[in-house]
Amino acid sequence: MCDEDLYRKAIQTANRSYEAGKPFFSHIMTTSNHWPYAYPEGKIDIHSGTSRSGALKYTDYALRQLMTEAKTHPWFDTTVFVLVTDHCANSAGKVGLPIEKYHIPFLIYAPKYIAPGEIDKISSQIDIAPTLLSLLNFRYESRFFVRNILADDFIERALIGNYQKLGQRLLNDCHICLFFHLAFPPPFYYSILLTDFDTPVIHTEIRPINATIFKNRHI
Repeated sequence: MCDEDLYRKAIQTANRSYEAGKPFFSHIMTTSNHWPYAYPEGKIDIHSGTSRSGALKYTDYALRQLMTEAKTHPWFDTTVFVLVTDHCANSAGKVGLPIEKYHIPFLIYAPKYIAPGEIDKISSQIDIAPTLLSLLNFRYESRFFVRNILADDFIERALIGNYQKLGQRLLNDCHICLFFHLAFPPPFYYSILLTDFDTPVIHTEIRPINATIFKNRHI
């Protein structure tokens, strides 16, 4: 399904919710910028299925069409649009968690309520929810490792990971990588590596994971 079809369906769903007087939350995951890079012909000046560059250009085109259409509906002014990706074009590299492959955009768009601006802070996807809730003036209590990016006491750090590894980048350009070694039966192990951009590995150690805690926490 191309992005335009997906967006048209999202608009239809939003209209039904609005007409029924119900608030709505839509999560849309686009696919046109993934292999085989297929999209409708004639939308942009690059033929479908030829390159990632064409897929990205079509993705941008379709997103513009979505916003243009959304502005014609009565729910637009009271809707907050969040645009974010999960990783760059290729998340693999010469190291387990290449930092540069996880530098992603995060945009919040609600022109009636949020003035244009740029926030230059190291943060993570997990911080999106508390940041949005703060903009919406929600009050809540949480024990999760998430923070409001806009808060004065926000501590800059980034958590990156894939299906095997989890890492944390710190403000001082160092990052800690946790490599989970999942073998059955237990015990499980994880490695701690402290690195920076100049030295591949500053410190490393391997520790066992308590199997009961590991299971109960659903890691």
